[in-house]
Amino acid sequence: MIYLGNAFALSMVEENCVIEVNTLSEDEVLDKLKHGFTSIVGHQSTSLLYSNLLGIEIPMNRTTLMLKKDDILIVGQYVGPASRRRSNRPP
Repeated sequence: MIYLGNAFALSMVEENCVIEVNTLSEDEVLDKLKHGFTSIVGHQSTSLLYSNLLGIEIPMNRTTLMLKKDDILIVGQYVGPASRRRSNRPP
């Protein structure tokens, strides 16, 4: 299963596992999501930001997740100045 989220915590995996981290372009993310995914984006403003950046609907879905073998979690990580007001666009 492929998940798109805005955070990762070690509590999302079982004790004995291997975690692989890769940097993806927006096009690579879209390619991975094109056959279906589950959003675990926990904030409406973040889901709107991701939707605008990727050009597809990313629903807000605040939930807990326990990753299983062969699952993929794509984590969107905004890097830049913090917005002083809620926005669906990066500052």
